[in-house]
Amino acid sequence: MFKLNKKWFTLIELMVTITIVAILMMMTYAPYQYYSNKAKVRITARDISQVLTETRNLAVHWLDKWTWNLSLWVYFDSTDSLKNKVQVFSFPHNYEYTQILPDESDPNVNLIKTVKLKAWVEIDRVWWQNNGFFVFESITWEWTYSYFQSSKQNFSDVNIDIEFSYKDSANIKNKITYITKTNISDY
Repeated sequence: MFKLNKKWFTLIELMVTITIVAILMMMTYAPYQYYSNKAKVRITARDISQVLTETRNLAVHWLDKWTWNLSLWVYFDSTDSLKNKVQVFSFPHNYEYTQILPDESDPNVNLIKTVKLKAWVEIDRVWWQNNGFFVFESITWEWTYSYFQSSKQNFSDVNIDIEFSYKDSANIKNKITYITKTNISDY
């Protein structure tokens, strides 16, 4: 005669164990997701700072000998269609701009680069405005920082804040302070 002496889990013990594991997994997922989103916002600060530095350096030291007199502008916008992009345009140093975005049909103005921000990260405002653009002139090496309301206005502060957040989240926000006198981004 054979005697079965094997012990098995009961169905209730198995359900309790699976429930405890599921609760622990949910408890670790929420903080992981929060810090993952926060990291996306920090990386975006670095990316925007890098775009500003590269654009300024490119305006000062344009590498193409045939187009050395091109000035550049970096455009930020917090409206629906552009709030997760930063655009860089080139234009001749004597170009007179009268609108917020360059005319796409104008042969003198070219979109050089569009930097798409990390997923779900959006620009909230630029110095309390919905938009802003930083112009780096190639020949004079002068910088202007402007925005449009009904017409072009210059920023009046020495520091310009570019604020952005994760999906309009109140607690996952960051900002870059662009110091206009030194062309340094602090984030």
